[in-house]
Amino acid sequence: MWTAIESVGGPFTLLAFIGAVVASIISFRRRHETKRIEAAMKTGEHDFLQGVLDRYQFRHEDLTKQQRFELLQFHIHSPSEHR
Repeated sequence: MWTAIESVGGPFTLLAFIGAVVASIISFRRRHETKRIEAAMKTGEHDFLQGVLDRYQFRHEDLTKQQRFELLQFHIHSPSEHR
């Protein structure tokens, strides 16, 4: 990706490059967060999962663990306007 910097020749190309870098970072963070949640579900790290649930601010008291996990995955992979 960093070899593409040499191709940046104008302001619009620079904006497109910056946009691509930001999109790559967001995609990486979502994949990483999903893997972290999956690992926490397997190991039973309730404090971590509770923190994630609290961050998204939705009611989760009446949900099973599987439903909570599916809800977290939906919110992680959904566009930001759903948050």
